[in-house]
Amino acid sequence: MVLFGIAGVFSAEVTKAAGNETLIRSPNCGYLLQDSNRSDLSLFEAVAGFTAMEANATLAASAYSRACYGKSLSGLQCHQYPKPNIPWTSNRNVPCPFKGNICKDDVGGFEMDTGLIDSLNTLGINSKASEAIQYRKVTSCSVIRTKEYAYDYNSTNSENEVQQWVRYYYGKLFDHPHNFTYQYNKDYVIGPSGYTLV
Repeated sequence: MVLFGIAGVFSAEVTKAAGNETLIRSPNCGYLLQDSNRSDLSLFEAVAGFTAMEANATLAASAYSRACYGKSLSGLQCHQYPKPNIPWTSNRNVPCPFKGNICKDDVGGFEMDTGLIDSLNTLGINSKASEAIQYRKVTSCSVIRTKEYAYDYNSTNSENEVQQWVRYYYGKLFDHPHNFTYQYNKDYVIGPSGYTLV
C-alpha cells in the first residue's frame, strides 16, 4: 500500500516536471470545512488536522517561492504553472489608503501592482483564447494605529471554556453582522491562525 502511495506521488511529480498540463475537474474543490456530523473527532483533533494541513501548504509555498522567484529558476516544481511567477511593481511612497486618522504619521503607504494578467497565458485557466480575460490587482497597505482601536473581549466556546479575544474596530465590513473589523484569539495555541477576519 505504501509503495502505491509513493508511486502515485512520484508519478504526479514526474507529470508536473515534464510540463504536462492537465485539466482536472473534482467535486471536492472549494473551502475545507470540518464535517459537523463526525463524532469520532474531538475539537482538538480536528483543529490539529487543519493546523498540520496549513503548515504543509505553507512549507510547500515557501519551497516554491525560494526555488522559483528571483532571477534564476532552480527546481522541477518551477514548471508546474504556465508562468513560474507573476511580475509586479511596487511603490513605497503612496498616501494612506484609509480614511481618517488610522495610519501612523511617520510611515507611508506601500502599493503593489500586477499590471494586466492574462487568464489563459499567465494563470493557465483553460478557455478559448477569445474568452480569456485580463485582470489587474492593485493592493495598498500601510502601518496602522492599533492602541486606539483595540478592545478586549471574552467569550465561551461550545466546551464552556472562556476564550480571550482582542477585537479591532476600524469600521464595519460589508454586510457582516458584527461591528468589529477583525478579532485575534489570544488563547489560540493550536489553531490554524491566531486571528479571524470577518
